[in-house]
Amino acid sequence: MASRILLPALLLLVCSHCGVAAARKARGGEASSQVKFDFSPFLIEYKSGVWLSQYGDLSRLFLAGDSAGGNIAHNLALRAGEEGLDGGARLKGVALLDPYFQGRSAVGAYSADPSFLQSAARTWSFICAGKYPIDHPYANPLMLPTASWQHLGASRVLVTVSGQDRLSPWQRAYYSALRSSGWPGQAELYETPGEGHVYFLTKMSTPQAQAEMATLVAFINRDD
Repeated sequence: MASRILLPALLLLVCSHCGVAAARKARGGEASSQVKFDFSPFLIEYKSGVWLSQYGDLSRLFLAGDSAGGNIAHNLALRAGEEGLDGGARLKGVALLDPYFQGRSAVGAYSADPSFLQSAARTWSFICAGKYPIDHPYANPLMLPTASWQHLGASRVLVTVSGQDRLSPWQRAYYSALRSSGWPGQAELYETPGEGHVYFLTKMSTPQAQAEMATLVAFINRDD
């Protein structure tokens, strides 16, 4: 497509196939400093002075993740805000593309389906070996204390929602909670009616997917 991400912005993609369990690792005790661990090889390459240090800008770092990758990106951004990043790096923005947020409490028409809530609870229990309930903040950020939202370590956040995604009530609620939390950044919501969860992965050539990707590119390229 015509839209492109322009340097010096640096984008780190979080793969959804890593699973929601990785969101637990991102803030849990299994990794003492997940953000710094994940970022350190990139920082070493940057300091080597070959390509990234010439064209990239560590003060314009972005995290982006779809589905469960959105959960991971959210949790990494929280930790980045709490602990900071090495080497003068600054997390400029976070893009959550149809994030895999959910919870036991119904927050919309789709989420009020008892069979869906039961299935979601079973899936989450399997992922974390029953260690955390489905309303743990790793899966349901709405359970975070209000003060925790203010630590989100980015100046802007983009949340995308697909209209036929059963997780859409939690995605919209996340956006609303972030805006009302006192977090000083800018939150943006982008909705695509009539499409299912992460539709853009299998319908990449459709006008809807191209429009969504153009929105993501504009979000990253914007100079503010």
